[in-house]
Amino acid sequence: MPTFAEITAHADRLFPFQHADSYDAVGPVLGTPGADITRVVYALDLTAPAVEEAVAKGCQLIIVHHPPLFDAVRTLTGPAAWPVCLAARCGLCVLALHTNLDADMNSGTAAALARALGVTIIRPLLPLPQGSNDPMLGEGALCESSLTAAQLLAAVAALNPAAVHSPLPGEIRRIALWPGGGVNDERLSAAKAAGCDAFLCGEVKHNLWGMAQSMGLPLIVCGHYETEWPGMRSLAAALKLHKKGVEEEIFFHAPPAAIVRG
Repeated sequence: MPTFAEITAHADRLFPFQHADSYDAVGPVLGTPGADITRVVYALDLTAPAVEEAVAKGCQLIIVHHPPLFDAVRTLTGPAAWPVCLAARCGLCVLALHTNLDADMNSGTAAALARALGVTIIRPLLPLPQGSNDPMLGEGALCESSLTAAQLLAAVAALNPAAVHSPLPGEIRRIALWPGGGVNDERLSAAKAAGCDAFLCGEVKHNLWGMAQSMGLPLIVCGHYETEWPGMRSLAAALKLHKKGVEEEIFFHAPPAAIVRG
């Protein structure tokens, strides 16, 4: 059976930690490097329910997308620290793969979202800030599509029936995907310059919605969680830990919000 250190090294080979944004905190978060791992659970976030699920399933490792700790830590107190403290108390290891996973156009979050929507990635929308010689490493995804607007919105509704959008053209031939957050004017401008018929993201600030409207770039906002959770299944498929004798579980968080119905 592999150790936590061996699984960490395996993840680093497939999704190099050096491809993460400079602000990010990817890699091992918690745990003993030599701990033996026989079962792992994948979760978008390190939450108390995710920890409880891991313990109930007999897992020794949780692999998350969002790092639970970003900045230098002086204390582990308050609600933000509770899941980390709970994981530590339960003897769990935690590994985070965030923007280094996002950067991979073959197995990352944008790749998983593209498959869920039925569109095909052409290339990253933007190159990695730190540079790369790999044309399929970057930020966001520029995709080609053969979908009508109605077909695209049906696929979006399957991810999040509460998604919102501005008016769309009847045919979607090119679309930019930006799972999660982080949309800014540079990213919207790149999509417009690439001739996109729409820009699909997880969340967007009010002023950027107006900016996109001024550009003539329709937005589809599908939810941070909803645009990223397919990436955890894609991550599991890429790591193939079952081939190393590790049993794998995917933890689906409860939807972060419910639809208001009148």
